[in-house]
Amino acid sequence: MVATGLGVPVRRCHSVLLLIGVVLTAGAVSVVGALSFLGLVAPHLARLATGSDARRLFPLSTLVGSALLLGADVVARVVTTPAVPVGTVVAVIGAPMLAWLLTRRLTSAQL
Repeated sequence: MVATGLGVPVRRCHSVLLLIGVVLTAGAVSVVGALSFLGLVAPHLARLATGSDARRLFPLSTLVGSALLLGADVVARVVTTPAVPVGTVVAVIGAPMLAWLLTRRLTSAQL
């Protein structure tokens, strides 16, 4: 690996970049709300299915975001006994997905 050959501490950079990604995502979600979390997660999940072709990625991103919101709404209304806000369900479902996508992307990248 080129980075290791140049003396860059790859493991430490990996951890720092992961921490920066988590902090920036948490800041963005805390400012605009938990439902906007779908805008961060849906395109990445759609990219797993279609690749990076924008002609298929944009329409599928809207469908994935809609499906995630619908699923979160069903869980919030039907599964939970006291009504839980949909944004909370989206955050509970979406946070592990985004963490998985971040760790997957950073570990597969060749630093």
